[in-house]
Amino acid sequence: NMISFSMTTLLEKEIKLYRDIMRFTKVFIATKPGMHEDIKKNVEKFLDDNRIEHTDQKEEHINLAIMIGGDGTLLHHQNDFHCPVLGINGGDSVGHFLSVGPEDYIEKLKKAVFGFEGKDYSIKKLMRLTAEINKEPVNASAVNEVIVSALYTRKMLHSELTVDNKTSLEMNTAILAYTTQGSTAFAGSAGVRPADFLEGRFGVCAVAPYKGSLKRGPIVSAVHATVIPLNEEAELSIDGQDQHTFRLSEGDMVTIKKADVPLRLIWF
Repeated sequence: NMISFSMTTLLEKEIKLYRDIMRFTKVFIATKPGMHEDIKKNVEKFLDDNRIEHTDQKEEHINLAIMIGGDGTLLHHQNDFHCPVLGINGGDSVGHFLSVGPEDYIEKLKKAVFGFEGKDYSIKKLMRLTAEINKEPVNASAVNEVIVSALYTRKMLHSELTVDNKTSLEMNTAILAYTTQGSTAFAGSAGVRPADFLEGRFGVCAVAPYKGSLKRGPIVSAVHATVIPLNEEAELSIDGQDQHTFRLSEGDMVTIKKADVPLRLIWF
Protein backbone atom coordinates (compact mmCIF):
# COMPACT_ATOMS: atom_id res chain seq x y z
CA ASN A 1 0.00 0.00 0.00
CA MET A 2 2.86 2.37 0.83
CA ILE A 3 4.47 1.58 -2.53
CA SER A 4 1.16 2.15 -4.30
CA PHE A 5 0.67 5.45 -2.44
CA SER A 6 4.20 6.59 -3.30
CA MET A 7 3.77 5.74 -7.01
CA THR A 8 0.42 7.58 -7.10
CA THR A 9 1.99 10.62 -5.45
CA LEU A 10 4.93 10.50 -7.90
CA LEU A 11 2.53 10.28 -10.86
CA GLU A 12 0.54 13.26 -9.59
CA LYS A 13 3.76 15.25 -9.20
CA GLU A 14 4.84 14.36 -12.76
CA ILE A 15 1.46 15.41 -14.14
CA LYS A 16 1.65 18.68 -12.20
CA LEU A 17 5.20 19.25 -13.52
CA TYR A 18 4.04 18.66 -17.09
CA ARG A 19 1.11 21.04 -16.64
CA ASP A 20 3.42 23.67 -15.14
CA ILE A 21 5.74 23.36 -18.16
CA MET A 22 2.94 23.39 -20.75
CA ARG A 23 1.78 26.76 -21.95
CA PHE A 24 -1.46 25.32 -23.31
CA THR A 25 -3.94 23.85 -20.85
CA LYS A 26 -7.33 24.51 -22.49
CA VAL A 27 -7.69 24.00 -26.22
CA PHE A 28 -10.42 25.01 -28.67
CA ILE A 29 -10.81 22.80 -31.74
CA ALA A 30 -12.67 23.80 -34.92
CA THR A 31 -13.03 21.87 -38.17
CA LYS A 32 -14.26 22.66 -41.63
CA PRO A 33 -17.99 21.82 -41.33
CA GLY A 34 -18.69 18.14 -41.98
CA MET A 35 -15.05 17.29 -42.72
CA HIS A 36 -11.82 16.03 -41.13
CA GLU A 37 -13.50 14.22 -38.23
CA ASP A 38 -10.67 11.66 -38.27
CA ILE A 39 -8.05 14.36 -37.67
CA LYS A 40 -10.18 15.94 -34.96
CA LYS A 41 -10.61 12.60 -33.13
CA ASN A 42 -6.86 11.96 -33.23
CA VAL A 43 -6.15 15.44 -31.87
CA GLU A 44 -8.73 14.93 -29.10
CA LYS A 45 -7.19 11.54 -28.20
CA PHE A 46 -3.73 13.11 -27.96
CA LEU A 47 -5.08 15.85 -25.68
CA ASP A 48 -7.02 13.35 -23.57
CA ASP A 49 -3.95 11.10 -23.21
CA ASN A 50 -2.02 14.10 -21.92
CA ARG A 51 -4.86 15.32 -19.69
CA ILE A 52 -5.30 18.58 -21.56
CA GLU A 53 -8.80 20.04 -21.49
CA HIS A 54 -10.39 20.68 -24.90
CA THR A 55 -13.68 21.97 -26.27
CA ASP A 56 -15.42 22.90 -29.51
CA GLN A 57 -17.24 25.75 -27.74
CA LYS A 58 -15.92 29.31 -27.41
CA GLU A 59 -15.38 29.37 -23.67
CA GLU A 60 -13.23 31.33 -21.24
CA HIS A 61 -9.59 30.57 -20.45
CA ILE A 62 -8.79 29.00 -23.85
CA ASN A 63 -5.08 29.46 -24.49
CA LEU A 64 -4.65 27.52 -27.75
CA ALA A 65 -6.98 27.35 -30.76
CA ILE A 66 -6.58 24.54 -33.29
CA MET A 67 -8.15 25.09 -36.73
CA ILE A 68 -8.56 22.02 -38.95
CA GLY A 69 -9.45 22.61 -42.60
CA GLY A 70 -8.16 25.50 -44.68
CA ASP A 71 -7.63 29.25 -44.50
CA GLY A 72 -11.40 29.79 -44.56
CA THR A 73 -11.78 27.85 -41.29
CA LEU A 74 -9.11 30.01 -39.66
CA LEU A 75 -10.59 33.26 -40.98
CA HIS A 76 -14.04 32.24 -39.75
CA HIS A 77 -12.90 31.70 -36.14
CA GLN A 78 -9.80 33.86 -35.64
CA ASN A 79 -11.67 36.89 -34.30
CA ASP A 80 -12.92 34.90 -31.30
CA PHE A 81 -9.48 34.36 -29.75
CA HIS A 82 -6.41 36.34 -28.70
CA CYS A 83 -4.42 33.18 -27.95
CA PRO A 84 -1.98 31.45 -30.34
CA VAL A 85 -3.56 29.56 -33.26
CA LEU A 86 -2.34 26.27 -34.72
CA GLY A 87 -3.62 25.52 -38.22
CA ILE A 88 -3.88 21.96 -39.54
CA ASN A 89 -4.48 21.65 -43.27
CA GLY A 90 -6.93 18.83 -43.92
CA GLY A 91 -5.29 18.29 -47.31
CA ASP A 92 -8.03 19.58 -49.62
CA SER A 93 -7.94 23.36 -49.05
CA VAL A 94 -5.76 26.41 -49.56
CA GLY A 95 -3.72 26.79 -46.39
CA HIS A 96 -1.32 29.75 -46.43
CA PHE A 97 -1.87 30.24 -42.69
CA LEU A 98 -1.70 26.56 -41.74
CA SER A 99 1.78 25.32 -40.87
CA VAL A 100 0.84 21.67 -40.26
CA GLY A 101 -0.22 19.05 -42.81
CA PRO A 102 -2.37 15.90 -42.62
CA GLU A 103 0.72 13.67 -42.28
CA ASP A 104 2.59 15.34 -39.41
CA TYR A 105 -0.02 17.04 -37.23
CA ILE A 106 0.44 14.86 -34.12
CA GLU A 107 4.23 15.26 -34.26
CA LYS A 108 3.88 19.05 -34.61
CA LEU A 109 1.21 19.18 -31.90
CA LYS A 110 3.61 17.44 -29.51
CA LYS A 111 6.25 20.10 -30.28
CA ALA A 112 3.75 22.89 -29.63
CA VAL A 113 2.46 21.41 -26.38
CA PHE A 114 5.71 20.12 -24.85
CA GLY A 115 8.30 22.18 -26.71
CA PHE A 116 9.66 25.67 -26.34
CA GLU A 117 8.98 28.77 -28.40
CA GLY A 118 12.04 29.72 -30.40
CA LYS A 119 13.39 26.18 -30.32
CA ASP A 120 10.61 23.78 -31.29
CA TYR A 121 8.23 26.30 -32.87
CA SER A 122 7.85 30.03 -33.38
CA ILE A 123 5.01 32.50 -33.03
CA LYS A 124 4.34 34.32 -36.28
CA LYS A 125 2.58 37.65 -35.70
CA LEU A 126 0.34 38.83 -38.54
CA MET A 127 -0.97 42.36 -38.69
CA ARG A 128 -4.74 42.71 -38.73
CA LEU A 129 -6.92 45.62 -39.83
CA THR A 130 -9.82 47.10 -37.94
CA ALA A 131 -12.74 49.14 -39.26
CA GLU A 132 -15.26 51.65 -37.97
CA ILE A 133 -18.58 52.69 -39.49
CA ASN A 134 -19.37 56.32 -38.63
CA LYS A 135 -16.85 56.08 -35.77
CA GLU A 136 -18.54 52.97 -34.32
CA PRO A 137 -16.05 50.06 -34.18
CA VAL A 138 -16.84 46.89 -36.09
CA ASN A 139 -16.39 43.92 -33.77
CA ALA A 140 -13.97 42.05 -36.06
CA SER A 141 -10.45 42.41 -37.44
CA ALA A 142 -9.25 41.42 -40.90
CA VAL A 143 -6.24 39.17 -41.49
CA ASN A 144 -6.38 39.61 -45.29
CA GLU A 145 -8.51 42.60 -46.22
CA VAL A 146 -11.33 44.99 -45.46
CA ILE A 147 -13.62 45.27 -48.50
CA VAL A 148 -15.95 48.15 -49.39
CA SER A 149 -18.03 47.35 -52.45
CA ALA A 150 -21.23 48.10 -54.27
CA LEU A 151 -24.07 45.98 -52.93
CA TYR A 152 -24.30 44.09 -56.24
CA THR A 153 -21.40 43.30 -58.55
CA ARG A 154 -23.38 44.61 -61.53
CA LYS A 155 -23.23 48.06 -59.92
CA MET A 156 -20.17 50.32 -59.88
CA LEU A 157 -19.02 51.67 -56.53
CA HIS A 158 -18.76 55.46 -56.45
CA SER A 159 -16.85 56.62 -53.40
CA GLU A 160 -14.71 59.25 -51.78
CA LEU A 161 -11.38 57.79 -50.70
CA THR A 162 -8.96 59.42 -48.28
CA VAL A 163 -5.59 57.80 -47.65
CA ASP A 164 -3.24 59.60 -45.27
CA ASN A 165 -5.03 62.95 -45.83
CA LYS A 166 -5.09 62.67 -49.66
CA THR A 167 -8.65 62.56 -51.02
CA SER A 168 -9.91 61.37 -54.41
CA LEU A 169 -13.16 60.35 -56.07
CA GLU A 170 -13.14 56.71 -57.13
CA MET A 171 -15.21 54.57 -59.51
CA ASN A 172 -14.61 50.82 -59.36
CA THR A 173 -16.19 47.53 -58.30
CA ALA A 174 -14.65 47.54 -54.81
CA ILE A 175 -11.91 49.05 -52.67
CA LEU A 176 -9.66 46.73 -50.66
CA ALA A 177 -7.50 47.71 -47.72
CA TYR A 178 -5.11 44.78 -47.41
CA THR A 179 -2.31 43.53 -45.17
CA THR A 180 1.06 42.16 -46.26
CA GLN A 181 -0.27 38.61 -46.18
CA GLY A 182 -3.49 39.82 -47.81
CA SER A 183 -1.49 40.85 -50.85
CA THR A 184 -1.49 37.15 -51.81
CA ALA A 185 -5.27 36.85 -51.36
CA PHE A 186 -8.13 38.95 -52.85
CA ALA A 187 -5.77 41.87 -53.50
CA GLY A 188 -3.46 39.51 -55.38
CA SER A 189 -6.36 38.51 -57.61
CA ALA A 190 -6.90 42.23 -58.25
CA GLY A 191 -3.34 42.51 -59.58
CA VAL A 192 -1.37 43.46 -56.47
CA ARG A 193 2.09 41.99 -56.08
CA PRO A 194 3.11 40.62 -52.67
CA ALA A 195 4.95 43.37 -50.84
CA ASP A 196 6.62 44.08 -47.53
CA PHE A 197 5.21 47.25 -46.00
CA LEU A 198 6.72 49.50 -43.42
CA GLU A 199 5.86 48.52 -39.85
CA GLY A 200 2.18 49.04 -39.09
CA ARG A 201 1.20 50.03 -42.63
CA PHE A 202 -1.13 48.46 -45.20
CA GLY A 203 -2.09 48.73 -48.86
CA VAL A 204 -5.16 50.04 -50.67
CA CYS A 205 -6.24 48.90 -54.14
CA ALA A 206 -9.31 48.73 -56.36
CA VAL A 207 -11.08 45.90 -58.16
CA ALA A 208 -11.74 46.88 -61.80
CA PRO A 209 -10.80 50.57 -61.36
CA TYR A 210 -12.46 52.92 -63.86
CA LYS A 211 -11.62 56.33 -62.44
CA GLY A 212 -9.63 57.84 -59.56
CA SER A 213 -6.21 57.56 -57.97
CA LEU A 214 -6.46 53.77 -57.67
CA LYS A 215 -6.66 53.47 -61.46
CA ARG A 216 -2.94 54.31 -61.45
CA GLY A 217 -2.27 51.35 -59.16
CA PRO A 218 -2.39 50.40 -55.48
CA ILE A 219 -1.39 52.77 -52.70
CA VAL A 220 1.11 50.99 -50.47
CA SER A 221 2.19 51.81 -46.93
CA ALA A 222 -1.00 53.53 -45.82
CA VAL A 223 -1.45 54.37 -42.13
CA HIS A 224 -5.10 55.44 -42.19
CA ALA A 225 -7.84 55.22 -44.82
CA THR A 226 -11.49 56.27 -45.06
CA VAL A 227 -14.01 55.25 -47.70
CA ILE A 228 -17.34 57.07 -48.06
CA PRO A 229 -19.69 55.32 -50.51
CA LEU A 230 -21.74 57.64 -52.72
CA ASN A 231 -24.11 54.85 -53.82
CA GLU A 232 -27.48 54.50 -52.12
CA GLU A 233 -26.43 51.00 -51.02
CA ALA A 234 -23.00 49.49 -50.42
CA GLU A 235 -21.36 46.84 -48.28
CA LEU A 236 -18.45 46.41 -45.87
CA SER A 237 -16.94 42.96 -45.40
CA ILE A 238 -14.15 41.72 -43.14
CA ASP A 239 -12.14 38.95 -44.84
CA GLY A 240 -15.21 38.11 -46.93
CA GLN A 241 -16.91 36.48 -43.93
CA ASP A 242 -20.73 36.45 -43.94
CA GLN A 243 -20.96 37.02 -40.19
CA HIS A 244 -18.75 40.11 -40.53
CA THR A 245 -20.50 41.77 -43.47
CA PHE A 246 -22.40 45.04 -42.96
CA ARG A 247 -24.81 47.07 -45.09
CA LEU A 248 -23.77 50.66 -45.85
CA SER A 249 -25.79 53.66 -47.01
CA GLU A 250 -24.76 56.72 -49.00
CA GLY A 251 -22.50 58.97 -46.91
CA ASP A 252 -21.51 56.37 -44.31
CA MET A 253 -17.86 56.75 -43.37
CA VAL A 254 -15.71 53.61 -43.14
CA THR A 255 -12.43 54.16 -41.30
CA ILE A 256 -9.67 51.56 -41.61
CA LYS A 257 -6.44 51.28 -39.64
CA LYS A 258 -4.10 48.78 -38.03
CA ALA A 259 -5.61 46.67 -35.27
CA ASP A 260 -3.93 46.76 -31.87
CA VAL A 261 -3.77 42.96 -31.52
CA PRO A 262 -2.06 40.81 -34.19
CA LEU A 263 -3.00 37.25 -35.11
CA ARG A 264 -0.48 34.90 -33.46
CA LEU A 265 0.16 31.75 -35.48
CA ILE A 266 2.20 28.78 -34.28
CA TRP A 267 4.75 28.17 -37.01
CA PHE A 268 7.32 25.46 -37.76
